[in-house]
Amino acid sequence: MNLSRKIFSNTFWQVFGRLVTALVGVISIKLITNSMPTSAYGMYTTLFELVGFFAIMADFGLYTICVQQMAEKKYSQEKILANVLSIRLILIVVTLGLASIAIPLIPKYADTLIAKNVALVSFTTSFALAAGTISSLLQYRLKMIWFSVAQILGKVVTVAGIFFVIKASMFSSIDMLFSQLIWASVFGNLILLGLTYYFVSKLIKIKLEVDRQYIKTLFKHALPYGLALILNRFYFKIDMVFIQWVSGNHQAGIYAVALKLMEIIAVIPVFFMNSALPELTNSFVNNKKRFQELISKCFRYLSLIGMPIMMGGIAVSFALTFIISSPQFLSGYHCSNDIRELHQTQEMAALQCPQVHLDKTFSMESAHSFEYFYGSDVALQIVLVAIFFVFLNSLFGFCLVAMGKQSKLLKINFYCLIFNVLTNLAVIPYYGFVGAAFTTVLSEILILFGTYFYVQKFTGYVQKLGETLKIGLISLIMAVAVSVLFGVLYPIMQNIATLVVILFGVVIYVLMALRIGVLDIDEFRKIV
Repeated sequence: MNLSRKIFSNTFWQVFGRLVTALVGVISIKLITNSMPTSAYGMYTTLFELVGFFAIMADFGLYTICVQQMAEKKYSQEKILANVLSIRLILIVVTLGLASIAIPLIPKYADTLIAKNVALVSFTTSFALAAGTISSLLQYRLKMIWFSVAQILGKVVTVAGIFFVIKASMFSSIDMLFSQLIWASVFGNLILLGLTYYFVSKLIKIKLEVDRQYIKTLFKHALPYGLALILNRFYFKIDMVFIQWVSGNHQAGIYAVALKLMEIIAVIPVFFMNSALPELTNSFVNNKKRFQELISKCFRYLSLIGMPIMMGGIAVSFALTFIISSPQFLSGYHCSNDIRELHQTQEMAALQCPQVHLDKTFSMESAHSFEYFYGSDVALQIVLVAIFFVFLNSLFGFCLVAMGKQSKLLKINFYCLIFNVLTNLAVIPYYGFVGAAFTTVLSEILILFGTYFYVQKFTGYVQKLGETLKIGLISLIMAVAVSVLFGVLYPIMQNIATLVVILFGVVIYVLMALRIGVLDIDEFRKIV
Protein backbone atom coordinates (compact mmCIF):
# COMPACT_ATOMS: atom_id res chain seq x y z
CA MET A 1 0.00 0.00 0.00
CA ASN A 2 1.53 3.35 -1.04
CA LEU A 3 1.84 6.27 1.35
CA SER A 4 -1.19 8.19 0.07
CA ARG A 5 -3.41 5.16 0.53
CA LYS A 6 -1.96 4.50 3.99
CA ILE A 7 -2.66 8.09 5.03
CA PHE A 8 -6.18 8.01 3.62
CA SER A 9 -6.81 4.56 5.09
CA ASN A 10 -5.66 5.71 8.51
CA THR A 11 -7.73 8.88 8.20
CA PHE A 12 -10.71 6.87 6.99
CA TRP A 13 -10.68 4.63 10.05
CA GLN A 14 -10.39 7.61 12.35
CA VAL A 15 -13.23 9.41 10.58
CA PHE A 16 -15.24 6.19 10.45
CA GLY A 17 -14.71 5.65 14.16
CA ARG A 18 -15.60 9.24 14.87
CA LEU A 19 -18.62 9.01 12.58
CA VAL A 20 -19.92 5.91 14.33
CA THR A 21 -19.28 7.38 17.78
CA ALA A 22 -20.91 10.61 16.58
CA LEU A 23 -23.98 8.74 15.37
CA VAL A 24 -24.14 6.87 18.66
CA GLY A 25 -23.49 10.17 20.42
CA VAL A 26 -26.39 11.74 18.54
CA ILE A 27 -28.59 9.25 20.35
CA SER A 28 -27.22 10.50 23.67
CA ILE A 29 -27.79 14.15 22.68
CA LYS A 30 -31.31 13.24 21.61
CA LEU A 31 -31.98 11.44 24.89
CA ILE A 32 -30.49 14.18 27.06
CA THR A 33 -32.13 17.11 25.24
CA ASN A 34 -35.49 15.36 25.50
CA SER A 35 -35.10 14.74 29.23
CA MET A 36 -33.64 18.12 30.23
CA PRO A 37 -34.87 21.67 29.71
CA THR A 38 -32.54 23.93 27.70
CA SER A 39 -31.33 25.64 30.88
CA ALA A 40 -30.18 22.37 32.49
CA TYR A 41 -28.54 21.26 29.25
CA GLY A 42 -26.77 24.61 29.17
CA MET A 43 -25.24 23.91 32.59
CA TYR A 44 -24.42 20.32 31.58
CA THR A 45 -22.48 21.47 28.52
CA THR A 46 -20.86 24.42 30.27
CA LEU A 47 -19.50 22.07 32.94
CA PHE A 48 -17.74 19.92 30.35
CA GLU A 49 -16.42 23.04 28.61
CA LEU A 50 -15.02 24.45 31.87
CA VAL A 51 -13.21 21.20 32.67
CA GLY A 52 -12.10 21.14 29.03
CA PHE A 53 -10.12 24.35 29.60
CA PHE A 54 -8.07 22.55 32.25
CA ALA A 55 -7.90 19.35 30.19
CA ILE A 56 -6.24 21.11 27.28
CA MET A 57 -3.49 22.19 29.68
CA ALA A 58 -3.01 18.51 30.48
CA ASP A 59 -3.00 17.75 26.76
CA PHE A 60 -0.39 20.45 26.05
CA GLY A 61 0.03 19.29 22.46
CA LEU A 62 1.89 16.19 23.61
CA TYR A 63 -0.09 13.90 21.28
CA THR A 64 1.08 15.69 18.13
CA ILE A 65 4.61 16.17 19.48
CA CYS A 66 4.76 12.46 20.32
CA VAL A 67 3.84 11.53 16.73
CA GLN A 68 6.38 14.04 15.40
CA GLN A 69 9.13 12.65 17.66
CA MET A 70 8.44 9.13 16.45
CA ALA A 71 8.63 10.33 12.84
CA GLU A 72 12.08 11.85 13.47
CA LYS A 73 13.28 8.42 14.74
CA LYS A 74 15.93 9.84 17.08
CA TYR A 75 14.66 7.71 19.95
CA SER A 76 12.81 4.42 20.22
CA GLN A 77 9.02 4.51 20.09
CA GLU A 78 8.88 2.81 23.49
CA LYS A 79 11.07 5.48 25.10
CA ILE A 80 9.12 8.35 23.54
CA LEU A 81 5.73 6.99 24.63
CA ALA A 82 6.96 6.14 28.14
CA ASN A 83 8.19 9.67 28.80
CA VAL A 84 5.22 11.40 27.16
CA LEU A 85 2.81 9.22 29.15
CA SER A 86 4.61 10.09 32.39
CA ILE A 87 4.36 13.81 31.65
CA ARG A 88 0.70 13.46 30.69
CA LEU A 89 -0.26 11.64 33.91
CA ILE A 90 1.44 14.30 36.05
CA LEU A 91 -0.33 17.06 34.12
CA ILE A 92 -3.67 15.26 34.47
CA VAL A 93 -3.36 15.04 38.25
CA VAL A 94 -2.29 18.69 38.58
CA THR A 95 -4.66 20.37 36.11
CA LEU A 96 -7.83 18.36 36.67
CA GLY A 97 -7.22 18.39 40.42
CA LEU A 98 -7.02 22.17 40.16
CA ALA A 99 -10.28 22.21 38.16
CA SER A 100 -12.07 20.23 40.86
CA ILE A 101 -10.97 22.75 43.50
CA ALA A 102 -11.10 26.05 41.60
CA ILE A 103 -14.41 25.88 39.68
CA PRO A 104 -16.65 25.42 42.78
CA LEU A 105 -14.97 28.48 44.35
CA ILE A 106 -16.20 30.76 41.54
CA PRO A 107 -19.25 32.59 42.96
CA LYS A 108 -21.21 32.17 39.71
CA TYR A 109 -21.06 28.38 40.08
CA ALA A 110 -21.20 27.96 43.85
CA ASP A 111 -23.95 25.57 44.98
CA THR A 112 -24.99 24.87 41.38
CA LEU A 113 -25.03 21.59 39.48
CA ILE A 114 -21.74 22.67 37.93
CA ALA A 115 -19.96 22.90 41.30
CA LYS A 116 -21.50 19.66 42.56
CA ASN A 117 -20.36 17.57 39.60
CA VAL A 118 -17.02 19.10 38.53
CA ALA A 119 -14.90 16.42 40.25
CA LEU A 120 -16.82 13.66 38.50
CA VAL A 121 -16.36 15.28 35.08
CA SER A 122 -12.64 15.74 35.81
CA PHE A 123 -12.45 12.03 36.66
CA THR A 124 -14.00 10.88 33.38
CA THR A 125 -11.94 13.38 31.37
CA SER A 126 -8.71 11.92 32.79
CA PHE A 127 -9.52 8.50 31.28
CA ALA A 128 -10.04 10.03 27.83
CA LEU A 129 -6.76 11.99 28.03
CA ALA A 130 -4.76 8.91 29.04
CA ALA A 131 -6.30 6.86 26.21
CA GLY A 132 -5.50 9.59 23.70
CA THR A 133 -1.86 9.66 24.78
CA ILE A 134 -1.40 5.92 24.37
CA SER A 135 -3.08 5.99 20.96
CA SER A 136 -0.28 8.20 19.56
CA LEU A 137 1.64 4.98 18.83
CA LEU A 138 -1.28 3.74 16.73
CA GLN A 139 -1.34 7.07 14.92
CA TYR A 140 2.33 6.88 14.03
CA ARG A 141 2.03 3.30 12.79
CA LEU A 142 -1.14 4.20 10.85
CA LYS A 143 -3.19 1.64 12.78
CA MET A 144 -5.87 3.93 14.14
CA ILE A 145 -8.53 1.37 13.26
CA TRP A 146 -7.94 -0.14 16.70
CA PHE A 147 -8.40 3.14 18.52
CA SER A 148 -11.59 3.62 16.52
CA VAL A 149 -12.81 0.26 17.81
CA ALA A 150 -12.06 1.35 21.38
CA GLN A 151 -13.85 4.68 20.85
CA ILE A 152 -16.93 3.02 19.39
CA LEU A 153 -17.26 0.46 22.17
CA GLY A 154 -16.63 3.10 24.83
CA LYS A 155 -19.31 5.34 23.35
CA VAL A 156 -21.78 2.48 23.10
CA VAL A 157 -21.31 1.79 26.81
CA THR A 158 -21.84 5.48 27.60
CA VAL A 159 -25.03 5.74 25.56
CA ALA A 160 -26.34 2.46 26.95
CA GLY A 161 -25.86 3.90 30.43
CA ILE A 162 -27.63 7.14 29.47
CA PHE A 163 -30.50 5.18 27.94
CA PHE A 164 -30.81 3.03 31.05
CA VAL A 165 -30.81 6.03 33.40
CA ILE A 166 -33.43 7.94 31.42
CA LYS A 167 -35.72 5.16 30.24
CA ALA A 168 -35.61 3.14 33.44
CA SER A 169 -36.57 6.29 35.40
CA MET A 170 -33.51 5.98 37.63
CA PHE A 171 -33.79 9.61 38.75
CA SER A 172 -36.26 11.58 40.82
CA SER A 173 -35.00 15.08 39.98
CA ILE A 174 -32.96 16.97 37.40
CA ASP A 175 -30.10 17.10 39.94
CA MET A 176 -29.97 13.31 40.18
CA LEU A 177 -30.30 12.90 36.40
CA PHE A 178 -27.42 15.34 35.91
CA SER A 179 -24.93 13.31 37.96
CA GLN A 180 -26.06 9.90 36.73
CA LEU A 181 -25.55 10.95 33.13
CA ILE A 182 -21.96 11.86 33.98
CA TRP A 183 -21.44 8.45 35.63
CA ALA A 184 -22.44 6.86 32.32
CA SER A 185 -19.57 8.81 30.72
CA VAL A 186 -17.17 7.56 33.39
CA PHE A 187 -17.86 3.91 32.57
CA GLY A 188 -17.64 4.55 28.83
CA ASN A 189 -14.26 6.30 29.06
CA LEU A 190 -12.95 3.55 31.31
CA ILE A 191 -13.74 1.03 28.56
CA LEU A 192 -12.01 3.34 26.04
CA LEU A 193 -8.84 3.46 28.14
CA GLY A 194 -8.78 -0.28 28.82
CA LEU A 195 -9.17 -1.28 25.18
CA THR A 196 -6.63 1.30 23.93
CA TYR A 197 -4.10 0.02 26.46
CA TYR A 198 -4.71 -3.54 25.29
CA PHE A 199 -4.28 -2.78 21.57
CA VAL A 200 -1.11 -0.73 22.03
CA SER A 201 0.42 -3.28 24.42
CA LYS A 202 0.25 -5.79 21.55
CA LEU A 203 2.71 -3.61 19.61
CA ILE A 204 5.10 -2.32 22.28
CA LYS A 205 5.56 -2.52 26.03
CA ILE A 206 3.73 0.32 27.76
CA LYS A 207 5.63 1.71 30.71
CA LEU A 208 6.42 4.93 32.53
CA GLU A 209 9.83 6.53 32.30
CA VAL A 210 11.29 9.80 33.50
CA ASP A 211 14.39 10.71 31.48
CA ARG A 212 14.96 14.26 32.66
CA GLN A 213 17.15 15.25 29.74
CA TYR A 214 14.71 13.89 27.18
CA ILE A 215 11.71 15.40 28.98
CA LYS A 216 13.43 18.79 28.73
CA THR A 217 13.71 18.19 24.98
CA LEU A 218 10.03 17.23 24.80
CA PHE A 219 8.96 20.33 26.68
CA LYS A 220 11.13 22.48 24.45
CA HIS A 221 9.24 21.15 21.42
CA ALA A 222 5.84 20.99 23.11
CA LEU A 223 5.83 24.36 24.90
CA PRO A 224 5.03 26.64 21.92
CA TYR A 225 2.55 24.21 20.40
CA GLY A 226 0.98 23.38 23.77
CA LEU A 227 0.50 27.05 24.63
CA ALA A 228 -0.92 27.60 21.13
CA LEU A 229 -3.43 24.80 21.72
CA ILE A 230 -4.41 26.26 25.08
CA LEU A 231 -5.03 29.64 23.49
CA ASN A 232 -6.85 27.94 20.61
CA ARG A 233 -9.09 26.10 23.06
CA PHE A 234 -9.81 29.29 24.94
CA TYR A 235 -10.88 31.27 21.89
CA PHE A 236 -12.80 28.28 20.53
CA LYS A 237 -14.70 27.63 23.77
CA ILE A 238 -14.74 30.87 25.70
CA ASP A 239 -17.90 31.98 23.94
CA MET A 240 -19.89 29.16 25.59
CA VAL A 241 -18.80 30.36 29.03
CA PHE A 242 -19.54 34.00 28.15
CA ILE A 243 -23.00 33.09 26.86
CA GLN A 244 -23.78 31.18 30.05
CA TRP A 245 -22.53 34.07 32.19
CA VAL A 246 -24.15 36.92 30.27
CA SER A 247 -27.22 35.47 28.52
CA GLY A 248 -28.05 32.60 30.85
CA ASN A 249 -28.30 28.81 30.74
CA HIS A 250 -31.07 28.75 28.12
CA GLN A 251 -28.97 30.41 25.40
CA ALA A 252 -25.96 28.33 26.42
CA GLY A 253 -28.03 25.19 25.89
CA ILE A 254 -29.24 26.39 22.48
CA TYR A 255 -25.70 27.16 21.33
CA ALA A 256 -24.35 23.90 22.77
CA VAL A 257 -26.24 21.70 20.29
CA ALA A 258 -24.67 23.49 17.32
CA LEU A 259 -21.29 23.41 19.01
CA LYS A 260 -21.54 19.64 19.50
CA LEU A 261 -22.03 19.16 15.78
CA MET A 262 -19.15 21.52 15.08
CA GLU A 263 -16.88 19.50 17.36
CA ILE A 264 -17.81 16.26 15.63
CA ILE A 265 -17.04 17.66 12.17
CA ALA A 266 -13.91 19.54 13.26
CA VAL A 267 -12.04 16.33 14.08
CA ILE A 268 -12.00 15.28 10.41
CA PRO A 269 -9.22 17.68 9.32
CA VAL A 270 -7.29 16.95 12.53
CA PHE A 271 -7.37 13.21 11.82
CA PHE A 272 -6.39 13.84 8.22
CA MET A 273 -3.45 16.05 9.14
CA ASN A 274 -2.30 13.78 11.99
CA SER A 275 -2.02 11.01 9.38
CA ALA A 276 -0.13 13.31 7.00
CA LEU A 277 2.15 14.82 9.67
CA PRO A 278 4.93 12.18 9.57
CA GLU A 279 5.33 12.56 5.79
CA LEU A 280 5.11 16.37 6.02
CA THR A 281 7.89 16.33 8.62
CA ASN A 282 10.10 14.04 6.55
CA SER A 283 9.56 15.91 3.30
CA PHE A 284 10.27 19.31 4.87
CA VAL A 285 13.65 18.02 6.02
CA ASN A 286 14.59 16.04 2.91
CA ASN A 287 12.57 17.29 -0.06
CA LYS A 288 11.15 20.81 -0.07
CA LYS A 289 9.47 20.32 -3.44
CA ARG A 290 7.67 17.25 -2.14
CA PHE A 291 6.65 19.28 0.93
CA GLN A 292 4.93 21.90 -1.24
CA GLU A 293 3.24 19.21 -3.32
CA LEU A 294 1.84 17.66 -0.15
CA ILE A 295 0.48 21.03 1.02
CA SER A 296 -1.27 21.54 -2.32
CA LYS A 297 -2.76 18.05 -2.30
CA CYS A 298 -3.93 18.34 1.32
CA PHE A 299 -5.49 21.75 0.60
CA ARG A 300 -7.45 20.29 -2.31
CA TYR A 301 -8.78 17.33 -0.34
CA LEU A 302 -9.61 19.35 2.76
CA SER A 303 -11.52 21.79 0.51
CA LEU A 304 -13.27 18.88 -1.21
CA ILE A 305 -14.50 17.67 2.18
CA GLY A 306 -15.06 20.95 4.01
CA MET A 307 -16.88 22.98 1.36
CA PRO A 308 -19.82 20.58 0.77
CA ILE A 309 -20.16 20.01 4.51
CA MET A 310 -20.56 23.76 4.98
CA MET A 311 -23.01 24.41 2.14
CA GLY A 312 -24.95 21.17 2.37
CA GLY A 313 -25.20 21.50 6.15
CA ILE A 314 -26.60 25.02 5.88
CA ALA A 315 -29.25 23.75 3.46
CA VAL A 316 -30.58 21.15 5.91
CA SER A 317 -29.64 22.76 9.25
CA PHE A 318 -33.20 22.85 10.62
CA ALA A 319 -33.76 19.17 9.86
CA LEU A 320 -30.37 18.14 11.26
CA THR A 321 -31.01 20.03 14.48
CA PHE A 322 -34.43 18.44 14.85
CA ILE A 323 -32.97 14.95 14.35
CA ILE A 324 -30.31 15.28 17.04
CA SER A 325 -32.24 17.31 19.62
CA SER A 326 -35.81 18.16 20.57
CA PRO A 327 -38.26 20.86 19.39
CA GLN A 328 -37.31 23.13 22.31
CA PHE A 329 -33.96 23.75 20.56
CA LEU A 330 -35.44 24.85 17.21
CA SER A 331 -36.29 28.32 15.94
CA GLY A 332 -39.96 29.20 16.16
CA TYR A 333 -42.82 30.17 18.46
CA HIS A 334 -42.57 28.19 21.72
CA CYS A 335 -45.41 27.79 24.19
CA SER A 336 -44.60 29.27 27.59
CA ASN A 337 -46.20 26.39 29.51
CA ASP A 338 -44.03 23.85 27.68
CA ILE A 339 -41.26 25.05 25.35
CA ARG A 340 -41.24 21.66 23.63
CA GLU A 341 -44.48 22.73 21.94
CA LEU A 342 -43.30 24.51 18.78
CA HIS A 343 -45.17 26.36 16.03
CA GLN A 344 -43.83 28.05 12.90
CA THR A 345 -46.53 30.73 12.66
CA GLN A 346 -47.67 33.28 15.21
CA GLU A 347 -51.30 32.57 14.41
CA MET A 348 -50.98 28.87 15.21
CA ALA A 349 -49.07 29.59 18.42
CA ALA A 350 -51.75 32.06 19.56
CA LEU A 351 -54.40 29.41 18.91
CA GLN A 352 -52.70 26.37 20.45
CA CYS A 353 -50.40 27.57 23.25
CA PRO A 354 -53.12 28.75 25.71
CA GLN A 355 -54.39 25.17 25.76
CA VAL A 356 -51.04 23.56 26.54
CA HIS A 357 -50.79 21.89 29.96
CA LEU A 358 -48.24 23.46 32.33
CA ASP A 359 -45.05 21.44 32.71
CA LYS A 360 -42.92 22.95 35.49
CA THR A 361 -39.73 21.35 34.19
CA PHE A 362 -40.09 22.65 30.63
CA SER A 363 -41.98 25.92 31.20
CA MET A 364 -40.49 29.40 30.80
CA GLU A 365 -41.31 32.70 32.43
CA SER A 366 -43.24 34.94 30.05
CA ALA A 367 -46.04 37.50 30.11
CA HIS A 368 -47.50 35.82 27.02
CA SER A 369 -48.64 32.31 26.17
CA PHE A 370 -45.80 31.96 23.66
CA GLU A 371 -42.43 33.46 22.74
CA TYR A 372 -40.34 33.41 19.57
CA PHE A 373 -36.63 32.69 19.80
CA TYR A 374 -33.84 31.61 17.48
CA GLY A 375 -32.77 28.01 17.91
CA SER A 376 -29.76 25.79 17.43
CA ASP A 377 -30.47 25.56 13.69
CA VAL A 378 -29.54 29.23 13.26
CA ALA A 379 -26.38 28.78 15.33
CA LEU A 380 -25.49 25.72 13.24
CA GLN A 381 -25.77 27.63 9.96
CA ILE A 382 -23.25 30.19 11.19
CA VAL A 383 -20.74 27.80 12.77
CA LEU A 384 -20.72 25.64 9.63
CA VAL A 385 -19.06 28.59 7.89
CA ALA A 386 -16.41 28.53 10.61
CA ILE A 387 -15.97 24.80 10.05
CA PHE A 388 -14.74 25.33 6.50
CA PHE A 389 -11.98 27.62 7.75
CA VAL A 390 -11.16 25.11 10.51
CA PHE A 391 -10.39 22.58 7.75
CA LEU A 392 -7.92 24.93 6.07
CA ASN A 393 -6.45 26.16 9.36
CA SER A 394 -5.62 22.57 10.30
CA LEU A 395 -3.48 22.22 7.18
CA PHE A 396 -1.34 25.30 7.68
CA GLY A 397 -1.19 24.83 11.45
CA PHE A 398 0.19 21.31 11.05
CA CYS A 399 2.60 22.58 8.39
CA LEU A 400 4.07 24.93 10.99
CA VAL A 401 4.42 21.99 13.39
CA ALA A 402 6.16 19.92 10.71
CA MET A 403 8.52 22.87 10.08
CA GLY A 404 9.29 23.24 13.79
CA LYS A 405 7.65 26.68 13.86
CA GLN A 406 5.18 26.01 16.66
CA SER A 407 6.04 29.37 18.23
CA LYS A 408 4.28 31.10 15.33
CA LEU A 409 1.07 29.23 16.18
CA LEU A 410 1.38 30.55 19.71
CA LYS A 411 1.65 34.12 18.42
CA ILE A 412 -1.31 33.71 16.05
CA ASN A 413 -3.57 32.13 18.66
CA PHE A 414 -2.63 34.75 21.24
CA TYR A 415 -3.81 37.60 19.04
CA CYS A 416 -6.91 35.66 18.00
CA LEU A 417 -7.76 35.00 21.64
CA ILE A 418 -7.61 38.72 22.40
CA PHE A 419 -9.79 39.46 19.36
CA ASN A 420 -12.26 36.72 20.30
CA VAL A 421 -12.60 37.74 23.93
CA LEU A 422 -13.03 41.46 23.19
CA THR A 423 -15.50 40.81 20.37
CA ASN A 424 -17.55 38.37 22.43
CA LEU A 425 -17.70 40.81 25.33
CA ALA A 426 -18.99 43.45 22.91
CA VAL A 427 -21.59 41.39 21.02
CA ILE A 428 -22.95 38.70 23.38
CA PRO A 429 -24.84 41.15 25.65
CA TYR A 430 -26.77 42.37 22.59
CA TYR A 431 -26.89 39.42 20.20
CA GLY A 432 -26.38 36.39 22.45
CA PHE A 433 -25.24 33.18 20.81
CA VAL A 434 -25.73 34.63 17.30
CA GLY A 435 -23.03 37.21 18.00
CA ALA A 436 -20.78 34.53 19.48
CA ALA A 437 -21.20 32.34 16.38
CA PHE A 438 -20.20 35.18 14.04
CA THR A 439 -17.21 35.90 16.26
CA THR A 440 -16.10 32.28 15.84
CA VAL A 441 -16.22 32.67 12.05
CA LEU A 442 -14.11 35.84 12.13
CA SER A 443 -11.60 34.22 14.49
CA GLU A 444 -11.11 31.25 12.17
CA ILE A 445 -10.57 33.59 9.22
CA LEU A 446 -7.89 35.47 11.17
CA ILE A 447 -6.13 32.22 12.03
CA LEU A 448 -6.17 31.18 8.38
CA PHE A 449 -4.52 34.44 7.33
CA GLY A 450 -1.92 34.11 10.08
CA THR A 451 -0.94 30.47 9.51
CA TYR A 452 -0.85 30.85 5.73
CA PHE A 453 1.29 33.99 6.05
CA TYR A 454 4.01 32.15 7.99
CA VAL A 455 3.94 29.04 5.79
CA GLN A 456 4.39 31.26 2.75
CA LYS A 457 7.09 33.30 4.46
CA PHE A 458 9.24 30.30 5.37
CA THR A 459 8.65 28.10 2.32
CA GLY A 460 7.61 30.41 -0.51
CA TYR A 461 4.47 28.30 -0.98
CA VAL A 462 1.67 30.10 -2.85
CA GLN A 463 -1.82 28.60 -2.72
CA LYS A 464 -3.74 28.72 -5.99
CA LEU A 465 -7.51 29.13 -5.59
CA GLY A 466 -8.75 28.03 -9.02
CA GLU A 467 -9.65 24.53 -7.84
CA THR A 468 -11.18 25.90 -4.65
CA LEU A 469 -13.53 28.14 -6.64
CA LYS A 470 -14.61 25.14 -8.73
CA ILE A 471 -15.21 23.15 -5.53
CA GLY A 472 -17.25 26.04 -4.15
CA LEU A 473 -19.38 26.16 -7.29
CA ILE A 474 -20.25 22.46 -7.32
CA SER A 475 -20.87 22.60 -3.55
CA LEU A 476 -23.35 25.43 -4.10
CA ILE A 477 -25.11 23.52 -6.88
CA MET A 478 -25.30 20.46 -4.64
CA ALA A 479 -26.69 22.50 -1.72
CA VAL A 480 -29.43 24.04 -3.89
CA ALA A 481 -30.37 20.61 -5.27
CA VAL A 482 -30.47 19.16 -1.76
CA SER A 483 -32.65 22.02 -0.50
CA VAL A 484 -35.15 21.64 -3.36
CA LEU A 485 -35.30 17.86 -3.03
CA PHE A 486 -35.75 18.11 0.74
CA GLY A 487 -38.72 20.45 0.27
CA VAL A 488 -40.34 17.86 -2.00
CA LEU A 489 -39.56 14.76 0.10
CA TYR A 490 -40.09 16.02 3.67
CA PRO A 491 -43.93 16.12 3.54
CA ILE A 492 -43.83 12.52 2.34
CA MET A 493 -40.95 10.94 4.27
CA GLN A 494 -40.47 13.26 7.30
CA ASN A 495 -37.07 12.77 9.00
CA ILE A 496 -36.02 9.99 6.64
CA ALA A 497 -35.97 12.67 3.93
CA THR A 498 -32.92 14.21 5.60
CA LEU A 499 -30.89 11.01 5.24
CA VAL A 500 -32.07 10.53 1.66
CA VAL A 501 -31.08 14.03 0.54
CA ILE A 502 -27.69 13.77 2.27
CA LEU A 503 -26.91 10.57 0.35
CA PHE A 504 -28.21 12.22 -2.82
CA GLY A 505 -25.99 15.23 -2.18
CA VAL A 506 -22.88 13.07 -1.66
CA VAL A 507 -23.48 11.17 -4.92
CA ILE A 508 -24.06 14.21 -7.14
CA TYR A 509 -21.19 16.08 -5.51
CA VAL A 510 -18.70 13.27 -6.17
CA LEU A 511 -19.94 12.93 -9.76
CA MET A 512 -19.54 16.67 -10.37
CA ALA A 513 -16.09 16.69 -8.73
CA LEU A 514 -14.97 13.87 -11.01
CA ARG A 515 -16.52 15.55 -14.03
CA ILE A 516 -14.72 18.88 -13.63
CA GLY A 517 -11.44 17.24 -12.65
CA VAL A 518 -10.96 18.43 -9.06
CA LEU A 519 -11.17 14.76 -8.04
CA ASP A 520 -9.05 12.40 -10.12
CA ILE A 521 -10.82 9.13 -10.96
CA ASP A 522 -7.70 6.96 -10.61
CA GLU A 523 -6.74 8.58 -7.33
CA PHE A 524 -10.33 8.27 -6.13
CA ARG A 525 -10.38 4.55 -6.94
CA LYS A 526 -7.11 3.99 -5.07
CA ILE A 527 -8.42 5.83 -2.02
CA VAL A 528 -11.70 3.92 -2.07
